[in-house]
Amino acid sequence: MRSAGVKLTLTPDLPDGEPTACEWEWTVRTIHYHPKPIVPRRMYSSACRTPAGKTRMFTSLTLGKDAPPPQKDPSSGAIVVSELDEASETLKVVDQVRFKECLEMHGIATSPDCSVVGALCRVPSKTPGFDKDVLATHADADWMTNPYVCGSHLNDEMWLFEWKEADVRAKPEKFIVHKSIGSWEYGNNYLRLDKDARTYGIAVKATVGGKNGPGTCHEADAFLVMDRQTKTYTKRGWSWACGTGHTTFNRPAYDGATNKYALMCSTDFNEKSTAGIGSFVFRLEDGKAQEFHYTNLDGIKEKGGASALVATDGGGFLGVLVGNEGPIKPAGYPKEPPTAIGLGRWDATGKPVGVIRWVRKDPAAYLSYSTLARLGANRYLLGWGVMQRLSEPENEGMRVPWEFYVSEIDGDGRELTPPRKLEGAGWGELDELVSLGQGRLGWAYIPAPALKAGATPPACNQPKLQLGVY
Repeated sequence: MRSAGVKLTLTPDLPDGEPTACEWEWTVRTIHYHPKPIVPRRMYSSACRTPAGKTRMFTSLTLGKDAPPPQKDPSSGAIVVSELDEASETLKVVDQVRFKECLEMHGIATSPDCSVVGALCRVPSKTPGFDKDVLATHADADWMTNPYVCGSHLNDEMWLFEWKEADVRAKPEKFIVHKSIGSWEYGNNYLRLDKDARTYGIAVKATVGGKNGPGTCHEADAFLVMDRQTKTYTKRGWSWACGTGHTTFNRPAYDGATNKYALMCSTDFNEKSTAGIGSFVFRLEDGKAQEFHYTNLDGIKEKGGASALVATDGGGFLGVLVGNEGPIKPAGYPKEPPTAIGLGRWDATGKPVGVIRWVRKDPAAYLSYSTLARLGANRYLLGWGVMQRLSEPENEGMRVPWEFYVSEIDGDGRELTPPRKLEGAGWGELDELVSLGQGRLGWAYIPAPALKAGATPPACNQPKLQLGVY
């Protein structure tokens, strides 16, 4: 199946016949916030090339049939392994494994030669059976240990599973990397591996407090760097908060030219303490938080957020975000102008390069679901979704696109190919496209993810994934 330069295949039924898990109630969204789960829980992918010359993509996701509130959704983690068929340029599943011990499976990372595969697994607090408590090696370990109830959810632990030679059916080594995961569904949990497979960059949404009741809880993030050889934490990164306020989105990237990690974040507050304004923040692993733009707030509903961050040629970073151009005033959630897609750029030292370039606008509709991936030298694929139309009453278009588009751009945001609409294909709001080599990208999501007539979204419980190759 081909769609605007995209080839699509379906996986077999997911492990044990379990469907994709629905997102949590009250998951923070880029331009909306609502209690009802509507899309699958977020997925993560990474790709590598085996010594035998096979390109493989590893996708981590969470399985489980949605349960009506206040019941807790039964869930477990899984990894789907697919391989690129060079002749047909399609991804085909070679393995699928369910991990019942994981409440959820999150960020996944692979070494370039597939000799190392790591994935984040969320488990209940005080679960036995780990090989090493890596968190205990961090100077701020106590700060990141919080087995108390925060908000409506119990805090859990985040473990890192690691396999050798890309064999996810083998017994993994298991490391505790954080002990305060949970509460409100802000942020994501990502894993990066440097080019020499010497360090992991671990970005998690975290909580603190709780001893004196839910009102003492705080929500932010941590970015930690683990040495793979010693199985200890380094002094790189931070144990709390990429910026001022609660971390709503935390998008990491690794720059092989400088061997440094960086994050582009967004939060629900700002350094000037201006009520009703959230921040966009860029931060190198060893640098200070840089607020570079702002967004409107209406309570916990935001009008934009950080979408993706990638390394550029020769050192530096390029990020894509959803927001509005110009000065942002604390005016609640104004209906107009609708959101647009912007690009920010930073050099290898973390210094901004120019200003935000607003590369995609639609005066008649909100844009969101932006994603960015590197295709080659100074060439990137920009993807976005057309969301809520101003001519319509508010509907599910605030949370799911009516249409998905892609366009190739350069590092300055100049269009190299005209926008192309995808038919029957798309990606999750913060899911990532990964390089498959030779200017190709891969990803995994549910089939036909766009809204249908009547603003009807597809079911978040799906028995199969759709694998895409651009």
